[in-house]
Amino acid sequence: YINNLIKFHKSLLLDGIEDFEIYTPEELVYKSMTILSRHNLLIYNLEREILRLEYFRTLGELLEGVVHDMNNLLITILGHAQLATMVNSEEDIKKSLEIIQRTTLDGKFTIDAIRNHIRGSTSSLKSMYKFDNIVCTAIEMTEHKFRSHAIGKKGGINLVEELNSNRYIYGNEYELRQSIINIILNGIDAIGNSGSMFIKTYDFGEHTVLEIIDSGHGMAETTMKKLFSPYFSTKGNKGTGLGLNIAKKIFDNHGAEVMVESKINKGTKFTISFPTELFASNVAEGDIEDYNIT
Repeated sequence: YINNLIKFHKSLLLDGIEDFEIYTPEELVYKSMTILSRHNLLIYNLEREILRLEYFRTLGELLEGVVHDMNNLLITILGHAQLATMVNSEEDIKKSLEIIQRTTLDGKFTIDAIRNHIRGSTSSLKSMYKFDNIVCTAIEMTEHKFRSHAIGKKGGINLVEELNSNRYIYGNEYELRQSIINIILNGIDAIGNSGSMFIKTYDFGEHTVLEIIDSGHGMAETTMKKLFSPYFSTKGNKGTGLGLNIAKKIFDNHGAEVMVESKINKGTKFTISFPTELFASNVAEGDIEDYNIT
């Protein structure tokens, strides 16, 4: 239709809102192509700006998570350094130093994540790990918190471990460990100076289940609905409201299902179900010797 208009007319009148313009076919084609070119340039610049804003948004979210994780790592290092000065057993001192070393390497992983993101690489290193090894390491890294509650205070926190999974999980060991640590630390804060925490793992069908149960003050239904929302915290100025939000995102990224049960003054139960594997060939056990500092 437009081709016929241009082919069989020497001039064309374009009716506007308040005026009209007259063009020859050549002039109309030129103006149309110019407008189209400018439009495409605007779309191109707009898409680039959207990508730039998205890049900084994700970088900001990553930095928020890194700051939160680095704070937990430094607390772990400080706690085990203090613990090492309080015990007399060489074996206990060596254990604390090994945990400090592993935690320091986790800090390196955190910095590398930022560096890779800035360079444009956002891939998350995943491999096969025995699930109980990840949970066991998370418990070791928070052990100083349980001991600090028991030293010089009435009551203390009783930790019960029942790690009975024989499965392997495909995932990022560091991210999973930090997410589990976040839940453990939240449980310790909820318990206060006296109470119990149960940490269990078991295999169910094609999944491995992690249960973390604390005897803390519990939560109301309204609080539970906001539990994984960013910046929502029940700790006031002591909390950032990012720990559980980050943990939930990581669990989702690993295909895990998260369920929370809680009642006021009855404690809280986290149940996390992971898809796992039966085979154990070429499985990384997460030993500290596997790390290589460059």
